[in-house]
Amino acid sequence: MEPHSRRAPLGDPVIGGLAAGRGRPPAPARAQIVLCRHLRLGSIVLPGPAAPARVREDFAVFSFTLTAEEMRAPAGLDRGLRAPAPRPR
Repeated sequence: MEPHSRRAPLGDPVIGGLAAGRGRPPAPARAQIVLCRHLRLGSIVLPGPAAPARVREDFAVFSFTLTAEEMRAPAGLDRGLRAPAPRPR
């Protein structure tokens, strides 16, 4: 079985391609692409970073837009996976 990171959207080459060339570190750029797309689709997005630096990175999602083509590119990535629910501490 593949590691979860290879199946997850952030590890997908499509998301990596959209994130490339945005002048940001790869990991935050990938997350911002996914957040931006979900916001544009009208989804309710609840990112869960605890570190202040990660919260600032997430707000960068409002500093760019995705073209119509970029919005369509990830459409085929749905694999019926869900993120695991966090466990109460």
